[in-house]
Amino acid sequence: MSPRALSALVFVVLAELLFSTVAAAWSSQEHREITAAAVEILDPVVSMAVPDRDTMVRASVQPDLMRPRQMPMLRELEAPRHFIDLELLQGESLPSSASGYLKLLARLGTQHRGLLGPDWKLETVGVLPYALVESTQRLAALFAQLRQRPDDRDLGIMAMYQAGIMAHYAQDLCQPLHTTLHHDGRARADGSSPGSGIHRQMDALLRAVSVTRIDARSRAYEDLFGAVLGELAASHARVDRVYELSADLEALQKGKPINPALDEFGRQRFERAVRFTANLLHTAWMLSETIELPDWATH
Repeated sequence: MSPRALSALVFVVLAELLFSTVAAAWSSQEHREITAAAVEILDPVVSMAVPDRDTMVRASVQPDLMRPRQMPMLRELEAPRHFIDLELLQGESLPSSASGYLKLLARLGTQHRGLLGPDWKLETVGVLPYALVESTQRLAALFAQLRQRPDDRDLGIMAMYQAGIMAHYAQDLCQPLHTTLHHDGRARADGSSPGSGIHRQMDALLRAVSVTRIDARSRAYEDLFGAVLGELAASHARVDRVYELSADLEALQKGKPINPALDEFGRQRFERAVRFTANLLHTAWMLSETIELPDWATH
């Protein structure tokens, strides 16, 4: 084996060791495919704001690489952005602000409501809907600058990188097991996960699904937070269906042909994730028109 080939092999092995314990909603391949498909259904007006599709597609996997166990502070802040365990909220509505959400968690913890105690942590509850709204608004802020300086290559790269980050969180939200305490097997009485493996089986589902071209065009949401909550509720409503299909998911992992019901479920999740990602891109572009920039930012 040549030194170059050996170096490449070592890099792959190290990468596997470093990130194999990090759960991901869909795999890197699925995130890229969903993001690329979302670009394809963008309204023509919005697609003009996507100067570099490839950067956005590549960036869509970055959030999963931003929480290695070897970087505890980074992991503590990034990991909760990928999920929310709705059962821990005891039926409480999600506040419209991140600070309101923190106050809610503090109140539930003080009252010892459900599985939340005074020592609750964000990394055990999750902040996914807030991370998604934030990343969409960050993209809108970059789009606002791009409207003023459409030929600024650096701005285009920054916007596409942020678009990929936003796309990742959007797609995480469309994976039902990222909305529930039962994210990898039905949770035990103390809330801990049995680690059944169903999460990784679900992540890999789209590789076997007979995906077809989506005949649609993106649209902007009038109420960004409301749209995110609506999509979150729709995804969470599919958690039981994932477990109903658990035997089919396990069979698929063992190399068996995909069950038609599982194929249909996977296609529905794929299409939902593509539409949601595209609509959020469209929303960010429309929001960017309302942003006022300081004079120094327009030159």
